[in-house]
Amino acid sequence: MREWIATQPGTEQMQEVFRELSARDKGAARPLREKLDEIKRAKGQKSSPPNGPRRRAACWRSPG
Repeated sequence: MREWIATQPGTEQMQEVFRELSARDKGAARPLREKLDEIKRAKGQKSSPPNGPRRRAACWRSPG
């Protein structure tokens, strides 16, 4: 499974294989689940706003 993941298949293809495999063998599906989680975290970090000085300053100025 790890060798197949190393070939960098598409996210949709990995999700499909994960669904099929996790129904049969959760242990074999674990590396695939880890890779999909890694992809989700990477996308989440790209879309989150930066925690730079401007954001901190805005937090101090806002009432609440």
